[in-house]
Amino acid sequence: MGTSVRSLGVPLDHELRQLALSTKGFMPADEGDALFEAALAAGGAVHAAPWVEVGSYCGRSTVWLGAAARAAGTTLFAVDHHRGSEENQAGWEHHDTDVVDDETGRIDTLPYFRRTIRAAGLEQTVVGVVGESPVVARHWTTPIGLLFIDGGHGDEPARLDYEGWVPHV
Repeated sequence: MGTSVRSLGVPLDHELRQLALSTKGFMPADEGDALFEAALAAGGAVHAAPWVEVGSYCGRSTVWLGAAARAAGTTLFAVDHHRGSEENQAGWEHHDTDVVDDETGRIDTLPYFRRTIRAAGLEQTVVGVVGESPVVARHWTTPIGLLFIDGGHGDEPARLDYEGWVPHV
């Protein structure tokens, strides 16, 4: 039987936290800290079932979750199409021209995500899965130990993420 990793108010390593906070994204520090704590508390057993994050953008929340997954002895699969949610598109409130690929004219956060995971030293813990969440969920067959859904924020994308992933938990 594996040992258990439980949160006892242990914060994310200061350097990793600073990396997360300097990464493009929308998760406030207090929510990232709470996510890290909740993941440690819920994720418990070493060699536990893998975890899934839906919506990783540039990797800000993935640093908090990935560090907790590493501490829990599991793998985090970060599912994202890396084309941005509706609120990230041109003309919307959270559009960022820095993440638009000059060649295609489309949002492409994958290079940012990869750099963040590498800089965090999480390449052995975090697996980026590039694709539409409902498509990946439809073909997913492994039970999930922890699920964090923060993909598209519109009613339809959020509903599809929930319906697609919850049965795997």
